Amino acid sequence: MSAPHSTPAAAAFKFPNESLLTNEDIRTTTISRSRKRPCQFQIDFCRAQLQRKNTISISPTGSGKTLTFLMPLFFSDQGITIVVTALNVLGTQFVTEAGEYGIPAISVTAANDNDVTFADIKALKYRLVIFNPEILTKRGGRCEKQLWTSKSFTSRLLAMVFDEAHCILKWGSSFRPEYAQVTNILHFLPSLPIYLLSATMPPSMIHALADHFCFAKDHLLFQRSNDRTNIHLAVRKMQYPQNSYHDLAFLIPRNWQDGDPIPIPFLVFFNSKKEAEQAALYLMSRVTKMEDFRNGEIWGLFMTDVGRMGLDLSHIRLVIQYKATDDLETMVQRFGRGGRDLNSEVIGLLLVEPKWFYEEQVKKEERKRKRQEKQVSGSRGAEPPRQVEEGDDSDEEGNEVGNVGPESRKASDAEVEEVLLRIDAVRSTHAENGSSSFHAARKAGTVDFTVRLFINAHALNTMLPACSDPLKAPPRATNKMKVPPFTPNAAKLELKRALLTWRDAEAQKRYYGTNFYGADLLMHSSIVDRIVELAHANQLLNAADLQNQTGWSFSGQCGADVIAIVLRFCPKPIAALPFAHDLLQVRTASADRPARAAPKPPTCQACGQVGHHSTSLTHLILVPLIVL
Repeated sequence: MSAPHSTPAAAAFKFPNESLLTNEDIRTTTISRSRKRPCQFQIDFCRAQLQRKNTISISPTGSGKTLTFLMPLFFSDQGITIVVTALNVLGTQFVTEAGEYGIPAISVTAANDNDVTFADIKALKYRLVIFNPEILTKRGGRCEKQLWTSKSFTSRLLAMVFDEAHCILKWGSSFRPEYAQVTNILHFLPSLPIYLLSATMPPSMIHALADHFCFAKDHLLFQRSNDRTNIHLAVRKMQYPQNSYHDLAFLIPRNWQDGDPIPIPFLVFFNSKKEAEQAALYLMSRVTKMEDFRNGEIWGLFMTDVGRMGLDLSHIRLVIQYKATDDLETMVQRFGRGGRDLNSEVIGLLLVEPKWFYEEQVKKEERKRKRQEKQVSGSRGAEPPRQVEEGDDSDEEGNEVGNVGPESRKASDAEVEEVLLRIDAVRSTHAENGSSSFHAARKAGTVDFTVRLFINAHALNTMLPACSDPLKAPPRATNKMKVPPFTPNAAKLELKRALLTWRDAEAQKRYYGTNFYGADLLMHSSIVDRIVELAHANQLLNAADLQNQTGWSFSGQCGADVIAIVLRFCPKPIAALPFAHDLLQVRTASADRPARAAPKPPTCQACGQVGHHSTSLTHLILVPLIVL
């Protein structure tokens, strides 16, 4: 594909000479343009970009990575930077921040992916252009046809920046395959510097990304510690079933009332969207006055990994990860959403399944060994039972982390040295795992060993209150009735419309604006369809039936209203009374039936008398015994 001839404007453009800039020059210019004083890390990273070298930057969340790729534009009035971001909301934030510094910017999304937008970009109207990977890598798309072939545009490109670069490998192999194709840009722009930004990259991922983009050995790596001194990490073992979400009950006290202490602002991260929705419904059910959630009075947010990106809430004081993550990097990213205000103190709590604790694994192995011994003893015959030593509680539940093993004592120098050597060996193993190691945990259905080390390095947390209302054992689930397929008549259709109308009005009354989530937040459409099915089968007579057959979370609060609507369109069936002539026929048939004849008494075959058999006890007593 041939490129057009160079225009005079393109030939006149020159990249800034970083050798003429001192650190103080970079700092002074940045302060004058952004009113922010850059730290030494940001100055060094800006200089690396002006040197046009491929660069990988690892810096904690909230450390000012956005400013690092905007600073080179302060020294080149005609230079253009392309940013690839995972979410459109991040692109909007970048456009806003660049506008504050006087840099014209645009975020290209599906809404403005048109010829007019790309004509403006090609005409050099913007100096910061943000794409998502789908638009950037589209084969035969506008980037390929209109931008990469424009010499006046490509000659001004300072760099291509990949924000949240860890998504390239993590998401590119799953639900966003376009991320795996971003390296195709190298075929069109082979000399364009690439900058990879992230808060978390293990050595294996660094090597994988360097290979992915064909970096030379002279590429630069800026790596800062992920330690956030204002975030205090803690681990707590789950005490209740995972799908009950009762371990989160301490966030909102039961039956919270107006005037009670306001719950601490929190974020809870989940590994799936379904778990986040179910946990939110559970905590909402603990508050009797749902109107306290109105008017923007949000106490907490439930989200997945996608929801955390671009989230900048300085007032968050508690970040919870519900269940172990596949790798440590994801956990660090999520905990980093809290404490954006460095003057605030935040707790990062990992609520983890018991199976990942070492003592639980030891107890599991002990139970397995006992079963095997029992099977062997049963096959060999009865053997004396194994004597259990005092204190053997391998099968008991509820042991805390730190209570397993002998009583603590002061370790010797040799033991300390041995532990340090083992830690170094673990670090070396983690660094040498290779480029595919971070996918191994997901494929194996387990978690990375660094996550297990983190889990078992903490004692059970005592900083947070435990749940004060123990979860009662749930009753046995009622069998759900299976309604045969049917064609709804006019009454059933009217019932469905009435339920939807009531749902919309009730959701509006409870939550005010429902444009974002919709009325499904109160009652999902599948629940409405299930109610119509049960009404057709006349199986909804009260709120208890509604709860048992649908599992609707608001059955206790709104069940009476729903049942009233159901009975209005599908009233209870009236039992048919028997007619008088039917009862008369039953009585006449009983009177005309002949009486049953009495059985004939038995006759003895030995003596001919009536009333007994030849083998009966009476006959044996009367017949004399003859001895031969």
